[in-house]
Formats: sequence, structure tokens, C-alpha cells
Amino acid sequence: MKLWQKVLLIAWVIGLLIAGYGIITSEDKAIYRLKEWTPDTHYRVLEIYPQNAQVPKTGRLGAFYSCLTFYQRGIDRSVTTPITAINESFEIRVDEDIVIDFGVNGVEAYSFDFLIYGKKREIISGTDIYAVNCDIRLLDKPDSDMHCEDRLLGNSIRPVCTYRPEQDNNTNNEQ
Repeated sequence: MKLWQKVLLIAWVIGLLIAGYGIITSEDKAIYRLKEWTPDTHYRVLEIYPQNAQVPKTGRLGAFYSCLTFYQRGIDRSVTTPITAINESFEIRVDEDIVIDFGVNGVEAYSFDFLIYGKKREIISGTDIYAVNCDIRLLDKPDSDMHCEDRLLGNSIRPVCTYRPEQDNNTNNEQ
């Protein structure tokens, strides 16, 4: 192999490595929409299973939004509560063009992905599946009702956020 061929081959391999690293480490373009929201962003439940889940049908994202910002990409989507049923999920619409689909176990959302729709209701973009550990009862609640602690889940330490009403927190602190 001639010297110029070796140089070209090395440059090609380096280019592939850089491109592969960029694909692996870059976030979905759609996930940037999450960063535009706030706890005051409105949502509406489109579908929920089981149907008796205690989630307000409409409201503000509230403390649930704060928990979602701890999302993790490309890691095990572990639940921290005992398995309650198979295929629990719920979908919410945020803005007019985004639907978020959550994997749920009991009251814990452990994964999500979302789709961005166009004006004609066609899918424009979607995300990978992300891991979270958020209590769905945090929807439409203030951040003061959220309690987070770091836990070892799989091979990583992640925040797990649960619903603890502020008055319960104050009661526990006084005892």
C-alpha cells in the first residue's frame, strides 16, 4: 500500500470515528423542545392506562417538569417500585404539536419519548426513548412537593423523584 493510500485510509477511519461519536453523544433535535418548557407549561392527557391512575387530565407540568429535566439517554430504564402491571402508560399533549408517551409502573414514569407533529398532524420528528424516574402525581404540583434522592439504578446513579406534599415534609421534619 502506498503512503498516500495509508494517509487516506487513516483520515477516513478518523472521520468515521468522529461521526460515530457525534451520533452517539448528540441529543435528538426534538428533545430541545423540552428545554423550552417550564413548570407553568400546560398539558392535556390524551390516553392513560390504567384508566384509574391519579393524574389530573389537564393542568401545568409543575414539579413533573423539574423531574423530567433529569432525563438520561442511552441507559437502562429501571423502575424503583415493585412491578404493578404490564404495559402501563400515558400520553400527554404539550403545546399543540408535541405528544409525550410515558412508560409507567404504578405512579412512577420510568421512560418517555415524544413526537412532534406538523400542522396537518403528520409526524415531523421524534426522539429516542429516555430514562426518568418521576412520580406522575407531580403533575400540576409545586416543586416544594417533590422529593428527589440519588439511587444506583443499573450501572449509574440517577435522581428518583417522588411526590411528598409540602405539609407532609414539614410534619416529618418536626418529628
